Amino acid sequence: MRLPFSSIKSILLLLVLSNCQEVPSQQPVQPTPVFPVVRVEQRTIIGKQYLPASIEGIQNIEIRPRIEGFVEKIYVDEGQNVRKGDMLFGLEVESLNQEANAAKSAIDVAKAQVAAAQVEVDRLAPLVEKDIISIVQLETAKANLASAQSQLLQAKSSYRSIQNNVNYQNITSPVNGVVGKINFRQGSLVGRAETAPLTTISNIRNVYAYFSMNEKNYFQFLNETPGRTLKEKLKNAPDVILTLADESEYPHRGKIQTTTGQIDPATGAISFRAIFPNPDAYLSNGNSGQVILPVTYQNALVIPAQSSYEIQGVTHVYQLGNDSLIRAKVISSEDVIGQIMIVREGLQVADKIVAQGIINARNGVKVHPQEQPLDSIIGSFDQVFK
Repeated sequence: MRLPFSSIKSILLLLVLSNCQEVPSQQPVQPTPVFPVVRVEQRTIIGKQYLPASIEGIQNIEIRPRIEGFVEKIYVDEGQNVRKGDMLFGLEVESLNQEANAAKSAIDVAKAQVAAAQVEVDRLAPLVEKDIISIVQLETAKANLASAQSQLLQAKSSYRSIQNNVNYQNITSPVNGVVGKINFRQGSLVGRAETAPLTTISNIRNVYAYFSMNEKNYFQFLNETPGRTLKEKLKNAPDVILTLADESEYPHRGKIQTTTGQIDPATGAISFRAIFPNPDAYLSNGNSGQVILPVTYQNALVIPAQSSYEIQGVTHVYQLGNDSLIRAKVISSEDVIGQIMIVREGLQVADKIVAQGIINARNGVKVHPQEQPLDSIIGSFDQVFK
């Protein structure tokens, strides 16, 4: 049985229309994200303050010649340990030796003149007693004797001065210490007018560490240190630690000795001096490092450090509201000690913040919070990603 063409056309049209109808799709329901949260706590935290330091020996003596002369001998080498009185340099002073010989001869001449003047006084004295000559002649002879004696004293003084200069040709160490850089070599002409010393002797049995702290940390240091006066506070200050340029810790502890007590208007900092024992001469004059001071934060607000993030230098956290929505909150931090951040402003005790996974958090999103103890979160972060 054949259908008419018009019927076939109608059937095809119905099939096409039925295939073109849209089947409504169902969107899957997104689950509420789960985030661990912690409460802001109040604790007393002891941290460390790192302050750049320069190291110097307790004595740094510049060795300079007292006379002019050529360096004839060098008895030491750079870095050598010397003791007080050890020979360092010898100067060539031939011209001074000649002057000393001339001065010694002048003494002999002056002695002869004194002797001749004394003979004249002795000859005239009895003649005056017998009224053979006038007393004026005797007084004149006595005046000549006094003049000759004065010239003898002057000659002796000149000789001693020249002889002392001759003795200055041998330059010795004034202290126990280590020889620094030798600035002049054998054959160099040196004198008192030279700007550079021959060398420097550093006494490094103990060393000084000079460091500075800003005004804020300075007053914090004073407030935390027991004592009524600055002298008492420095005496009661805790021992300090020194780390070296390779970040290793120096094995001996130091003690703060003094401070300038004045703030440098150019830097806004105040300088301190600590002393460290150096029995093995491990430290040298000119070393650098960092002085570590303990810092105590009483009843500070603390959160996990990596629960925060920064945008253009501003620190944020995601705070959990009572409506289970998390919102970005700006905070300011006082310090970061290990993995603990000390909060200065922006949060209060018992506030809840997102602890982990903040890279996946979004402002204004509703979450399913899972409260965790603070101590279980601290130390569990990946050090690379938040």
